[in-house]
Amino acid sequence: MDGVVVETLEPLIAELWSRGFTVVGPTVRDGAVRFAEISSAGPLPAGRGDEQRPGCYRLTERDDDLVFGFAASPDSAERYTQPPRQALSRMRDGAVEGAGQEAPRVVLLGVRSCDLAAIAVQERVFLGGRHPDPAYRRRREALFLVAVNCAVPGGTCFCVSMGTGDR
Repeated sequence: MDGVVVETLEPLIAELWSRGFTVVGPTVRDGAVRFAEISSAGPLPAGRGDEQRPGCYRLTERDDDLVFGFAASPDSAERYTQPPRQALSRMRDGAVEGAGQEAPRVVLLGVRSCDLAAIAVQERVFLGGRHPDPAYRRRREALFLVAVNCAVPGGTCFCVSMGTGDR
């Protein structure tokens, strides 16, 4: 696909930015395909793949310009649904007030079926039951997911055993 995929994604990314979203997509960083903020399709890993097996992760070059021609990234959507750091409250003028009432509007580009399955579990845990987590709800409602099919499964993927894919 002679760059057609990258060119096709450029208007989508521009439109999402114009609507106030931060766009996060796969990029090559630190020797791996990692999620990072992108403002154009340029940083997407066109023509890059990876080799994954127990104890091994290595980037590879592909013979095509496929943007999502790698197995699932070492990153996951969890960093955006359950950030590792978040303010729970603030002290202002001697009074405690809630923090983080608004969640950033984020688009995750290139989410895989395993991420979608994990998010479904999080939603059952954090939104189901008698005491839903309002902070999780705000983050999840502000998160726009653009999912893709796995073109190349990794040697450590477990989608078949979890019922999330066909490989």
